[in-house]
Amino acid sequence: MFRALLIVCLAHFTIGETISGRVLLNGSSSSTTRLPSGCQLIVKVTSTAMADGPVTVLGSTQYSNVVSFPTSYSLTYTPPVDVPIDFQAVSAHVTCPNGARYLNDHRIPVPKENGVDTVVNINVIDIRGGK
Repeated sequence: MFRALLIVCLAHFTIGETISGRVLLNGSSSSTTRLPSGCQLIVKVTSTAMADGPVTVLGSTQYSNVVSFPTSYSLTYTPPVDVPIDFQAVSAHVTCPNGARYLNDHRIPVPKENGVDTVVNINVIDIRGGK
């Protein structure tokens, strides 16, 4: 019985956790905004455990040819044992060939009740004002 419990606990750290959701422009999930051809989306989970220190990327995923907002994403990462969930955050960054850039402008924490199927929607804003 102890071995089965140990295997289940260790599988959580070996398989990792999945965070999924949608990237929303200005928080809108109901309206669709078309993007120019060739846009790229990068979603990251980072550790912000070191005050005034560098951010550590815990996991990331990249999508090419993103065509519109909202757009879905899914990211699997292995949460480190030494970084409390309070210091983990999700971010999104979209770049387009025409110079348009979109990113989230505030910290988005990974929910404390995180588990295998955590859903986090990421609000991004237009920081470049693409044409």
